[in-house]
Amino acid sequence: QTRASPKRSGVVRVLPRFIQMSSLAAGAGGGGEEQREGQAEPAAAVEEEELETEEDRIQYLRDHGIQVELPASERRAKAATATPGQSPLTGVGVEVKPYVFTYVRIPANEGEPYEEVEAHLQCGDDGSVPAGDRLPDLVKPRFADRAKGINEEVLRAHARQQLGASAVSVTTRALEEATLDGSVETFALVRPGPGNGGCGVYIYLDEVGVLKQLPRNPRASALAKACGHQSVDFHGDVFVGRVQTKPAPMRNVGFAIKDLDSGNQWLQTAPSENYQYGLAMKEVEKSLQSSGNVEHVNMGGEGVMPSGEEDGYRWSQTKEDVEVVVLVPDGTRARELDVRIKSNALRVALKSGAELLDIPALNGSIHTEDSTWTVGSDGVTLTLEKAIPAIWHSIGK
Repeated sequence: QTRASPKRSGVVRVLPRFIQMSSLAAGAGGGGEEQREGQAEPAAAVEEEELETEEDRIQYLRDHGIQVELPASERRAKAATATPGQSPLTGVGVEVKPYVFTYVRIPANEGEPYEEVEAHLQCGDDGSVPAGDRLPDLVKPRFADRAKGINEEVLRAHARQQLGASAVSVTTRALEEATLDGSVETFALVRPGPGNGGCGVYIYLDEVGVLKQLPRNPRASALAKACGHQSVDFHGDVFVGRVQTKPAPMRNVGFAIKDLDSGNQWLQTAPSENYQYGLAMKEVEKSLQSSGNVEHVNMGGEGVMPSGEEDGYRWSQTKEDVEVVVLVPDGTRARELDVRIKSNALRVALKSGAELLDIPALNGSIHTEDSTWTVGSDGVTLTLEKAIPAIWHSIGK
């Protein structure tokens, strides 16, 4: 049964089971058995079939100004089973607003207009905004759809051109696996820093767009050039979004079509901020050199191109390409590796967690779409196409 104590005006302590609605109404009304003249019918007048569940009865009381306290065990149980948009106590009646931000799609077809996309993310139980950059997961399905039309013969021809006939079968399987669910690369137009209030703007592109023979995206390439990135080509549709790092946590924030206008402050300051970032990376390199934590490099001479060897990997080059060979445990297969080739960075790791190679800043930019990797008896071989044909005197900055 449910009781109400006259010493706790307007408060009903709920026992483990609701039994009688009439006793609740009588107790909450001060214990009187007769209806006073001019008063409405007591809660007992509500027919039982209208309040079929315990949650209905709790909500009815609250709607009529009665505070209901649940036992601690029951509160915990309801909180554990509540779903978004529901009260953790009653399971009804509380609206949980999503976290909403916008980002922009730049179609490869210049005849198509820009598209402003609205994302809705679920907030935490305490109303906190979703932390981290969520856009790679949001746009990944858009690239997976494009993978459906891939011609396997086209993939084989491209792999043969890049790696030779002996690597075609391995590369084709790797590409098919990579494009099955979509593969997203993030390109920093400008990174978060003091000059932009901790806001970075990024392009999200299909990581294997060239291998899918997607058309070039002139507007995306022009945007990158306006930010100070020269000779960067994008293929297929891309997305542009903004991330804010301060105040913590890092999170996605709105980026609209109007933010692509050349008069925006972020675009005007991006070239200098990227230049400052490059200088900072060179300072890091000098610091590593002074501490002795540098690789042995063959600086060339007598017609020999610079090359190098470090614990776990070696690299060599032509004027157009760089080849990096990373040692892996015997028997390692392609599907056990996590290889990330970015326009200015390189990382190879086992999916089990062990990191084999991490170069956060390459000596120069590369074309990710024309760069490939395969697994052989001597390790993982990565062939990287330089964005600008030139001689590199080291693999990293």
